[in-house]
Amino acid sequence: MFGQADAGVLHVRPAIDMKDAAQEKLIRSITDEVVALTRKYGGVLWGEHGKGLRSEHAPAFFGPLYSRLQDIKTVFDPHNQFNPGKIAAPTGPALLRLDEISTRGQRDRIVPIELRRSFTDSLHCNGNGACFNFDPDDAMCPSWKALRDRRFSPKGRASLLRE
Repeated sequence: MFGQADAGVLHVRPAIDMKDAAQEKLIRSITDEVVALTRKYGGVLWGEHGKGLRSEHAPAFFGPLYSRLQDIKTVFDPHNQFNPGKIAAPTGPALLRLDEISTRGQRDRIVPIELRRSFTDSLHCNGNGACFNFDPDDAMCPSWKALRDRRFSPKGRASLLRE
């Protein structure tokens, strides 16, 4: 678990192996418990980093304000093309449910165990995109810095390995 103390944000990332189908099933119960605690203490559950995979809870957390989020979504995305089913959906389409989406763990399970052992660091990419920064003094990922092609970033390489 990590977060930003100044904003009061906690990023809850359970220590489970999503490549293990049995452990992956724990996501629903863990999420339900986090939702209950968040509500108990007056917090807001959110889907940061464009994921929005816990969005099914957004209407309950935002209450009457949720319809305003739907209005904003409709104005800026009238065809519901950007992150459809996540965070806010126009009136009509349902939000994605956590149990209905495929996970990276499911895709990672396709990679044979011998290959996963060979590329451990790549398969642990959390997808936050930190490798896409534009700081000219940052030595991280020189191929991304030089080429500006996401395929040659650590995240791009990790994604290609999983595919």
